[in-house]
Order: sequence, then structure tokens, then C-alpha cells
Amino acid sequence: MSQNADPLTLALTGQLPFVILVASVVAFPCSLLLLWLYRRAVLRTMGRRSHVRGEGNRNTLHTGSHAAPTVGVGLKLRVEETGRVLKSPIYTCAQHGAWRAALIYGFAGVVFTLVMVMAVLVSGNMEVSVVRYLMVFWVYAWPVVLTVNFIAASTRRVMLMTGFIYFVILLLITSVAVARSTQLTLNQIVMLWTITNLPPTVLLFAFLARRIRAVGPMVLTFMVISATGSVIALAVAGANAGLLRIISNVGSSIGLSASATFIGIVIGGFLMFAGVGWLAVTWIRWGYQSKKLSDQSITLDALWVLFAISQSIGLVFEAPLWVLSGLAAFIAYKMTVWIGFRTVQAQQNSKTFNARLLLLRVFSLGKRSERLFDAITKRWRYAGSVQLIAGPDLATTTVEPQEFLEFLSGRISRLFIDGKAMLDSRMLQLDVKPDFDSRYRVNDFFCYDDTWEMVLSRLVEESDVVFMDLRGFSPQNAGCVRELTELINVVPLERVVLAIDDTTDYGFLENTITNAWDQVSADSPNIESSEVELRLFRLSRLGTQHIAGLVSALSSAVQGKDSPL
Repeated sequence: MSQNADPLTLALTGQLPFVILVASVVAFPCSLLLLWLYRRAVLRTMGRRSHVRGEGNRNTLHTGSHAAPTVGVGLKLRVEETGRVLKSPIYTCAQHGAWRAALIYGFAGVVFTLVMVMAVLVSGNMEVSVVRYLMVFWVYAWPVVLTVNFIAASTRRVMLMTGFIYFVILLLITSVAVARSTQLTLNQIVMLWTITNLPPTVLLFAFLARRIRAVGPMVLTFMVISATGSVIALAVAGANAGLLRIISNVGSSIGLSASATFIGIVIGGFLMFAGVGWLAVTWIRWGYQSKKLSDQSITLDALWVLFAISQSIGLVFEAPLWVLSGLAAFIAYKMTVWIGFRTVQAQQNSKTFNARLLLLRVFSLGKRSERLFDAITKRWRYAGSVQLIAGPDLATTTVEPQEFLEFLSGRISRLFIDGKAMLDSRMLQLDVKPDFDSRYRVNDFFCYDDTWEMVLSRLVEESDVVFMDLRGFSPQNAGCVRELTELINVVPLERVVLAIDDTTDYGFLENTITNAWDQVSADSPNIESSEVELRLFRLSRLGTQHIAGLVSALSSAVQGKDSPL
């Protein structure tokens, strides 16, 4: 290492980590607060009535009673515990798509790691041996595990298994390395892994937590840039005695103490760079809207940028330019991702699906809804898009960059459907094409109190399969009762899957379905069937087999999608 650290080295190794730390400390509570305010604004607006009056805003659900079912036609409820996994084309697309994406992103992470390992070995003039190279590579490859888990692991068990395999291999490599070296110790390797991976991992678990994942990367980007402005302002003022004197005199003239003047410099620098931070966030929105970025790639880019900074900072002590190794590694990562998905798309243009899934649920489930939503969409979004009516349970989970910025701009009402004309426009603009990484999007429909039934009726008719989460269903869920009635009237029931568990009031559910069936309308597609079966899927827990069975049930329920579109 260099014996004397120059100002640039000190800035990169001291101020840069400080900026990230400060930005993270500020960004986390800000993300929580902003999402709380966003959810509150959504709930408040949902409870209002639309300003548009006229036909089509309300009471558009089928009320039935025009004719009873033909004599002999019966409705049978079939309850499945875990369900058989039937490998239909859509199920295969959903299942393989997630792991294929994990393979591409993971391989790009390996390329990133190879660049960083070469930078570590070359900058330190280390003698390269196979065992040393493998050990350093495996230590630096930890974010690959995080990437694969984020993309493809739908349960905690899979995540833990992936991590377990990583550490077993690390232990094997460490054992060989320690046995072959008289100087290397287990404590040194543990310390290397801890210094290299623990700080960014802790930050990632904070900002990629389900509660703030949707906006965490954007808020952190804004805060890092703005906090950089504060550091630069202090550095410039401290390096220029004349400028510092002017600032002090101005502060004194308006009655500010020395401490208050210092705080003013910090705030001034923050505000100056806040504009740049806002431009960065709007660039993310532009990239998302133009499909150059996906919600998944935004999160993974944040992951790899954080590790790029963390892993390259220590190399600055060898020479300041080594900090660029992190940038080089990230560019190599992005190029590999782009090439990987372009290659896959070229091979699968004739095999793409868009199996449109409508997701309905009991809003009061809260975090339980979020967990099941994550588990299903990790698979399904590689086979088709997901449509849902925005509610309090998933309001902060599915928020998109443009929706969040509309809220920050005070224009959240623009997102809400206020009548048939706006619904028609929204349906024409529905995002049904996959992103560059072959993943379809979630389409939120924000509804007023007097427009949600109209939206539900339209979505039910234009979806390929309907999944309704009825865990926690009880007589208090009047909205779900109307949704069930609509499904029985409009949708062939072989395209409907209901989820239940021990918290479902099964007796009330059975009565609700029976009443809806007794009053089914004459034009219901279910009237023509000699025997109608409604599938209920019992979700006792969100295990791997349960999720696979549920995705298989949804796949087999899709009609007319057994061949590539």
C-alpha cells in the first residue's frame, strides 16, 4: 500500500462511505414515511366518489335473476390440499422463466466478480494461485447468491438452501487454502468476508425489504446524490478561506451562530444537488416507462452498484484510479445482462405468452397478501401480466416509479379511474408486453368508491384466469361477496381458482357461492355446462410444493393459451 494517503484517497475512502452511510440512514425512514403517506393518500382517494357522473360508473355488475340454471345443472366445489403439478406450457414458461432470468443475472454477476477479483489481485501485486483465486472469487461472489434468491426463490426454504450451499463451498475452499498456507488463517478469511460483504448486505436487507422495496432504490439514489452535495459544499467552503469568511459574515448578519451557519452550508449543498437527484429519479422513471428498465432490473442495479462501491473503495489505497474497477465491473455486468436477454428473446420470439391473471383478494390480509403476491408473481410474471384493483394491502408493494412520482407531485388523483371513458383509455394503454428481461408487469387499477365495480366487471371479462385469495373471508367482506357473484355470472368457472385456509369462514363461503349460483343470470357461460366445478385451493402454508401446485392450477385454468401466441 501507499504509505501516504493523498486527499483524493482520503475523500474516496472516507467521505464516499460517509455519504452512503448518511444517505442510507436518512433514506430508510424517509422511504417508510413516504410510503405511509402514499398508502394514506391512496386510501383517502379510494373512499371518494368520482367527479364524472352518468351511466357506467356504478352498478355494472351482473345481478342475475333473469333465469335460474337449467334443471339438472349443478355446481360442485372441489377442494385441493396441495394440488398436482401439471407441467402445461404456461406452467413450464412461468417456472423456467424465473430460473432462466436468475441464470442470466447470476452469470452477469459472475462476470462482475471476475473483473473485481482481477482488480484485487493485480492492484495488490499478489501471486496468483488456483486456490487463492478461487477463495477470493468465492468471497466476492456473495451478491450472486442474493441476486438468485431475489429473482427465483419463492420461499424462505429455497433462500436458506441457496445460502447454505454457498457457505458449504466457501468452507471447503477455505479448508484447502488454510491447509496449503502457513500464513493464512480461518479468522483472516472470516474477516475478509465480513469486511467485503456484511456492510452492503445489511444495507440491502434494509432497502430491499418488502415494505420499502418498491421505492427504496429511488429514494436512496436521491439521498446519495443530495448528501454528496452537502459533503462537497463543506469541502469547498473549508478549502477556501475567503469563501468561508463570506459565508460566516452572511450568517452573522442574519443572526446565525457558527453551528447554525455550518448547518446552513450542509442544507445548502443538499438542496443544490437535490435537483440533480430529482433528475436521476425521473431518469429512472423514463427508463421504466420506455422498458429499458424493469422493476426487477432497477432493484438489481442498486444491489450491484452498492457492492461495486463497497468492493472497490479499499483498492484506492493502492492507487486512486482503482476505484474505477467497480465501475468497470458494473458495466461488464450490464453488458452481460443485455446480451443474455437479447439472445433469449431472439430464440423465443415465437414462444411468448401473455396469460392475463386477474388477482382478487380480501384487503384485510395485509402482509399475508404481500407474501402470497410475491410468491405467485415471481413465477407468473414470466408467463403473463397481472391485473389487480389497487387496495390497502398491496398499495405500497406494487407502486411503480411513475405512480410514486405522481404522488410526490401532488397529482395522485390522475391515477384513479373516474368513468367509462377513462377505463376504456386505460384498457387500450394496458401494458401487456414483457420487459427486456422477459418479465411481464403488474397493472394496478386505482378506483373510486363508485367505479371499482365497473372496473372489476371489465377486468373479469378480459382476463384469462382469475385467482381470488379468500383467506380470512367472512361476512364482513361485502366487496368479496359481490366479486364472487360477478365471477359466477361472467367467467367460465374452470378459469377461476379460489384460495382458502383455516381462517376462511367456509360455511359462509359455501352459502355465498350457493346463493350466487341460485341467482345466476341467463347469459352466464356456466349455464351451458352440464356439470360445473369450482376449484378451491387450500393454502395451509406457503411452501415450495404449495406455490408450485397453485401456479400449476392457475396455468391449467387458462383457456386458449396452450399454444404460443
